[in-house]
Amino acid sequence: MVGVKRIRRNSASDQVRRELIRRIKGGGFPEGVLPSEDGIASLFGVSRITVRDALANLENLGYISRIQGRGTIINQTISSLCGRVSEGQPFSELIRSYGFSPSVENGKVEKRPITPQIKEALQTEATEMYRVEKLFLGDGVPMVFGVNHFSTDYLDDSILNCPMDETLIFSLLQEKFGFPDIAYDILEINPWTADEYLAGQLQIPAGTALLMFRAVSMGRDERPLLVNYEFYHPQKIHFREVRNVDYQMNP
Repeated sequence: MVGVKRIRRNSASDQVRRELIRRIKGGGFPEGVLPSEDGIASLFGVSRITVRDALANLENLGYISRIQGRGTIINQTISSLCGRVSEGQPFSELIRSYGFSPSVENGKVEKRPITPQIKEALQTEATEMYRVEKLFLGDGVPMVFGVNHFSTDYLDDSILNCPMDETLIFSLLQEKFGFPDIAYDILEINPWTADEYLAGQLQIPAGTALLMFRAVSMGRDERPLLVNYEFYHPQKIHFREVRNVDYQMNP
């Protein structure tokens, strides 16, 4: 098992960060330098404080380096990477980053008795939960199967009538239920073996080895909001990460 903290915010600065990443990857800054803070603020209609927060996140992720006298330089090597675990991209964006057109099938939501594992992870006294399944495709080929678990603390039974064949379930939940913002995920990465049901969803042979991500999404108040299980097609989606190292030896 590998543990990772994954960014999943939806603040204004995070929206600016995601849009800057999209433009960087799309060649939107051919000279390899970002505009000034004032220029970015004007481009997106946000404050300089928002821009500074977005740039700090980009720097932490390795996309840019801010160099005195040269400006904000794009790191071309890191910017070319797809499937970075720490970014917390929506599945649709992840699939699109590999050059595929994303879509969703087999979206469904059920109300079930809450399991002890989900109850403990969500730190809730609820006795029931909502379970949402969604299959994400790229160019019509299954790539990601996701299963979300929500307690009844934030949602009600009207979710059972909501369409689930949408790529951004969190936008729907926030608009309809006022669901809290997600600040980050606590992520566990585990080896997994596909059973018959999962194999049928991803169209792979039963018994295939793959990666399973178990993510507990945390709110800004540090309360757990949902538990998500993510299963990735082993031949379609590959993950990478940037590791900071210090090879200097102590004297």
